[in-house]
Amino acid sequence: MDVSSTASDAYAVQLKPAQEATFRQQSVDQAISTISNRINALGVTEPTIQRRGTKDEILIQFPGVSDPAHVESIIQSTALLELKIVEGLGSFPSETSALQQYGGVLPPNLQIIPSVEHSADGSQTYYVVRTSGGITGRDLKNAYVSRDPNNGRPRSVSA
Repeated sequence: MDVSSTASDAYAVQLKPAQEATFRQQSVDQAISTISNRINALGVTEPTIQRRGTKDEILIQFPGVSDPAHVESIIQSTALLELKIVEGLGSFPSETSALQQYGGVLPPNLQIIPSVEHSADGSQTYYVVRTSGGITGRDLKNAYVSRDPNNGRPRSVSA
C-alpha cells in the first residue's frame, strides 16, 4: 500500500496497482465460480460463464432457458450456510423410505432433504433433519477446522 499525508491529521491509503489488479482478478474468478455452481445446480445444459474481454465483466449465456428471470434471481441471491441436526440413524435411499420411519406422516418439526452426496451406486440419498435448532452462517463468528493430534486429519469445525 502507498500511504501519503493529505493534511496534518489525515492520511490517504491506496493499494499499489499490481495488488489492486490481483484483488480484482480474484474477485471476478470467485464470482465466476459461484455463478457456475449455482447455474450447474439448475441443470442448465451447456451454459457459458466467462470473463468478458479484459474488463471486470462476466458473460453468462444459457441456451434453452424458458425463465431467465428465475435464473437471474438465483445468480443474484445471497448464499446462506445452514447446518441442520440429523434425526434418526442416517441416510435413506428415497423420500418414501424416510417417511415410512415415521408411519407415513412426518412430524411438523422435521423435514426430508436430499443429500449433496450420492450413495456408492450413484443414487440420491435423503436425510430427515430438524427444522429448527440448527446453526446458520449468521451464528458463526470465527470458524476454523481443528485437527486430530493423532493423525492430523480434520475432526470438526469449531466456532
